[in-house]
Amino acid sequence: SRAIVYLLALIYLFIGVAIISDRFMASIEVITSQKREIRKKKLMIQNYNGNDEKEIKIA
Repeated sequence: SRAIVYLLALIYLFIGVAIISDRFMASIEVITSQKREIRKKKLMIQNYNGNDEKEIKIA
């Protein structure tokens, strides 16, 4: 009987995590689907650790 209670609790927790992650992924999708128009002659791109900077000229 204790195993059944643990199994039901585990299923309940998995469903909760699935619902929370689904909402989180939907919000990430909204953020990443936004688009902006950029109008500049030069674009400075910095890599992830900040060591290198690259300059890209846009015609």
